[in-house]
Amino acid sequence: MINGDVLDRGPENKAALEMVWRLMEEAPAGRVHYNIGNHEMPIFVPEVLNWPGTYSSKMVETSRESFLRRVVDGDVTAAFEGYNYVYSHAGSNESFDPATINNRLREAAERLLENTDTPSNPSFQQRIVDEYDRIFELGEAGGRGPSAGLCWMDFRHMAESSPPQIVGHSMQNTPTRKGNVICGNVIRRNQVSEGGEGVLIETPEEVEFVYRTVDGSASVSGI
Repeated sequence: MINGDVLDRGPENKAALEMVWRLMEEAPAGRVHYNIGNHEMPIFVPEVLNWPGTYSSKMVETSRESFLRRVVDGDVTAAFEGYNYVYSHAGSNESFDPATINNRLREAAERLLENTDTPSNPSFQQRIVDEYDRIFELGEAGGRGPSAGLCWMDFRHMAESSPPQIVGHSMQNTPTRKGNVICGNVIRRNQVSEGGEGVLIETPEEVEFVYRTVDGSASVSGI
């Protein structure tokens, strides 16, 4: 499960995307899943959300169309249902059906593709954000507020009573649990902490965290 923000996390954006597509082609069908995050959102609505000089904001139109077609084909989604947890980039305090959310994302991509031959239209792209707010809503104060959608909700706004989910988006030093929600966005370099990156592994019985230690060995811990 690749849970968003593949892009704009380093200098090799094109290579990062190509790695994801290669994994999908080489792995058995349905084994690799790619949810969008807030850093993929500018591909959808660059006139509404963009960061100067970033890859996702400045993709050439052919690359943008190719990504949107991947969404329409189901290669790129917004949510995934695991054994006991629902995965999305940032999560939601309310329960949601991944299949319904993914259909909504495909619908948004189809509408955007239908408008690629017309000049950039900020008002049309803003309508997309407003109509598909469960996915794209930024929330209060320009992003991450309590009303934010699945690309933008900050973990601090997740309620203890939220349905079981595994999310990323909000950086942590270690995987953090709040009620039945686990935030696994462990980017040690961004946190200026020792050790390597880590991954969450969900089985029908539990969720474990596998991470690289300071001496280069791998370690496993429960959450």
